[in-house]
Amino acid sequence: MIAEAARRRPALTAGLLAALAHALFWLALPASMQRNQSTDYFEVNEPVARQIAAGHGITTPAGTPASAKSPGQSILLAGCFWLAGVTGLSEDLVLRLYVVGTMGVAAGLLYRLFLVLLSPRVALWGVVLWTLHPMTLWIAKQPNTEVPFFAFFFGALLAAGTHGLLCGLLLGMAMLIRPIGLLLPAVLLVWLWLDARWPWRRLAIFGVTLVVGCALAVGPWEIWVHQKTGRWILLSEHGTASLMDGLTFGVKGGDMGATLVRAELLPLMQDMLDEQIAGRMDTNVQVFSYLGRRLREEPALVVELFAVKTLRSWFGTNGKWMELAIALVQLPFVLLAGRGLWQFWRAGDRERSFGLLCLLLTGYFWAMTVTALSIVRYLLPPMAVLCAAVAAGAGLARAPGSAERPAEKG
Repeated sequence: MIAEAARRRPALTAGLLAALAHALFWLALPASMQRNQSTDYFEVNEPVARQIAAGHGITTPAGTPASAKSPGQSILLAGCFWLAGVTGLSEDLVLRLYVVGTMGVAAGLLYRLFLVLLSPRVALWGVVLWTLHPMTLWIAKQPNTEVPFFAFFFGALLAAGTHGLLCGLLLGMAMLIRPIGLLLPAVLLVWLWLDARWPWRRLAIFGVTLVVGCALAVGPWEIWVHQKTGRWILLSEHGTASLMDGLTFGVKGGDMGATLVRAELLPLMQDMLDEQIAGRMDTNVQVFSYLGRRLREEPALVVELFAVKTLRSWFGTNGKWMELAIALVQLPFVLLAGRGLWQFWRAGDRERSFGLLCLLLTGYFWAMTVTALSIVRYLLPPMAVLCAAVAAGAGLARAPGSAERPAEKG
């Protein structure tokens, strides 16, 4: 019990310091940059949240079921609006406290996650690097969906392998906030299977309780949508639109900076956009059928498009803002992460297991990002986990496998 309390104190301290860092960053921003720039917030999450707070349920302002996107973020925002109304505090202040507090909780959970398999110094520096990474600070300046997703995602990873039902519930809640987490249960099961320290019976029990937990979290939403619309959907109806956004980013969206696109690719993107406007790219089947046809006709062009999407995943933004600057930050991050992962692989079983988790999570989120809109914010969850590898790769902590051993999991 004393040892458990001793492990909680650094995590609490890490969370408080992270919350303070985000609060100070927001206060230091010029007024023009403090404003909320999230289109999802104003177009979907905030209107639905006000409907929920007003007692109208998960509906649009027109009164129709809000099934276009999963409702997790809107439900959390509705709680903020309700709290503001009850306490008399301004909605802006409550939202700021919600973001800062949630990022603090996420930092504390991330520290505990690192501490399970890594040394305390690596864990500490990993959280520091994640908190102070420019993309982390920027994404948390407003109520983006990544903010609560971080907390549920890190909590699920911390519960992986020990508490299947809890892990499933947290992953299900994360999916309701960002559907990109749809296949994370499979990723975690693959990690535990490859880890080779798990008896089949224990792994099977964990897998069953994991799936049950996910179903308990996501099931009510799926059933409600089916009752209201008569259709079964997979978390949200925005999947095809996201695919098309990722295929046509060069001919629509912001124009605030350069993108890694040759002029030869733009006619292909414009043709896909025209097909979408004409209503011939409204389903995933139509999109993949079109890509298959173009791949047979112009294979080099389609391959180049996906190569661009693969690279752009690490620095692209929806409005093409400051992409070169982001790329300059990301390049040493990726190189140091690779060096740290190599150190983990050559170290003990715990560090090797953590390195395997990093690789699986990065591969999963990277693949999902390439499939959809290839922007860096979609890679922020695995980047958080990779920060421990960056800390090791940069020499900020003792090399894994040294005399400084990781704490045992409680």
